[in-house]
Amino acid sequence: SAQYPLTPVQTSAVLDASRAGSPIKVGYVAYHQFVGYSRNALAQAFRSFYYAGVQELVVDLRYNGGGSVTVARDLASM
Repeated sequence: SAQYPLTPVQTSAVLDASRAGSPIKVGYVAYHQFVGYSRNALAQAFRSFYYAGVQELVVDLRYNGGGSVTVARDLASM
């Protein structure tokens, strides 16, 4: 057997976009597993979105294999 490091919050970024000709900030987070030890990384990503003034959010769950319902609830409440 072997241990493989997992990175549930694969990517988070603040992107510049526009809506109806007005500039907006978009937060993007790629989230790959609903596991308990990802809470700090999620909180850090959402904190950076808050301080950047993010107005829209993209949550990329394409490669998410599922996991804890509690963590999924926490993400949904953020």
